[in-house]
Amino acid sequence: MGTRMAPSYANIFMGKLKNSILATFSIKPLVWLQYIDDIFIIWNAGSRTLEQFTANINNIHPTIKFTSSNTKQKHHLPFLDVLVTIHEHKITTHLYHKPTDAHLYLNWASCHPHHTKLSIIYSQALRIRRIFSNEETCKDHLQELATLFRRRGYPLHIVQQQIDKSLQLPREALIWNTNARNKSDRTPFIVDYHPSAPNYRNTLQKTFPLLSTCEKLQKVFPKLPVIAFRRTPNLRSLIVRAELKQAVTNAGVHCCDSKRCITCEYLLQTSSVTSYVTRRTYAIRQHLTCRSTCIIYVIQCQRQSCKKQYVGQTVNDLRTRFRNHKSAIINKKIDQPVANHFNLVDHSLSDLKIFSVEHVSKEEPLDSRENFWMYRLKSLHPDGLNITDGTI
Repeated sequence: MGTRMAPSYANIFMGKLKNSILATFSIKPLVWLQYIDDIFIIWNAGSRTLEQFTANINNIHPTIKFTSSNTKQKHHLPFLDVLVTIHEHKITTHLYHKPTDAHLYLNWASCHPHHTKLSIIYSQALRIRRIFSNEETCKDHLQELATLFRRRGYPLHIVQQQIDKSLQLPREALIWNTNARNKSDRTPFIVDYHPSAPNYRNTLQKTFPLLSTCEKLQKVFPKLPVIAFRRTPNLRSLIVRAELKQAVTNAGVHCCDSKRCITCEYLLQTSSVTSYVTRRTYAIRQHLTCRSTCIIYVIQCQRQSCKKQYVGQTVNDLRTRFRNHKSAIINKKIDQPVANHFNLVDHSLSDLKIFSVEHVSKEEPLDSRENFWMYRLKSLHPDGLNITDGTI
C-alpha cells in the first residue's frame, strides 16, 4: 500500500465513508464488519432492499465502487482468510485459502533462529483453532497442516508438539484475546543471526551481574536485555536491487561552490583516481562534492618526490572530515598518519589535496569499501600513508 502511513490514511478515509453510508440510509445492515476496504455485513431486510443499498452506496463517492456477493447466490462467502457458511440455519466458519496459495512456509533448513520456526507452526495452528467453529473439522485441518510442514522438512515430533500446545488453549480465549500482548520493558540486544554463533543469552546471564555494580548502567539496564536477531544479508538482498540505478550525469569530484567552504581550496576536482604505485587509473562514476556523505575519500601529497596517498572513510560529509584532518596537521598530532606526514621536513598543509572516490550506500559496509580502495591504490605503508587496514 505504498508508504507506512498509507494503511492509516486508508482506515481513516474508509471509516469516514462508512459513517456517511450509515447516516444516509434509513435501512441499515444488522452487522457491519470492516477491514480497510473489505466489508462483511449481515442483511435481514430482504434481497430487493439489499440490491438498492448496494446500488446507492456506489453513488456516495466518485472513485470508490463496491462489488458484492451474497449467500443467496451461494451458501458460503470468503471474508479475508475466513470462509463463512450457512449450514442448517447457522453460521459456521472455516479457513479460506486462495487458489494460488502454495503453502510455502519457511523451509526447516533456512538460516533462521530455531524459535522462529517453532513460532510459525504454533501461530498457524492457533489461526486454525481460532477460525474453525467445528472442533472435529478443526482437528482434521490441523493434521493437514502437519503434512504441509512435513513437506517443508519440519520434523514430525516438533510439528506435533506445537499443534498439541495450541490444543491446550480454549477457543473462546483465542477469539477474544487475539491482540493481547505482554509489553516488555527489557532493552533489546540486537545481533546478526548465524547458526554457529555463541549462545548470547547464556553470556548475558553470566555477565549481567557486572552491569548491576555500576549505578549508571543499572539505570540503563534495570532488567536483563532480551536477545533480538537481525537478519543477515542473503543472496537476494545482495544481488537484487529494489530500484534501478539512475544514469549519473556530471560524474566526478566537484566543488560545492560555497564561499565559506574551506575544503574547496584543497579539493582536487577530477573524474578519475590514479594509484602512484601501480600507475593504474580508475574512473569515478558518481557525482561527488564537499557535501557528499557516507564516502570513501583519498588524501594525496602533491609533492613530486612523494605522491603518497591515504584512503579514509566517513559517514559525515567531506568538509567535516577534512576539518578534522586540517586541525590535526596544524596542531601537529603526529600520532595520526596524515598529520604526521604533512609535518615532515619539506612538507606542509599546502601540499595536501583531498577528494572523494565513492559514495557508499547504506546496504554496504564502509569498512569493506575502504579496504577495497586501500588495496586498489596500494595506500598501505610503506607505499602509502595507511598504517593498517581500516585506519582512519
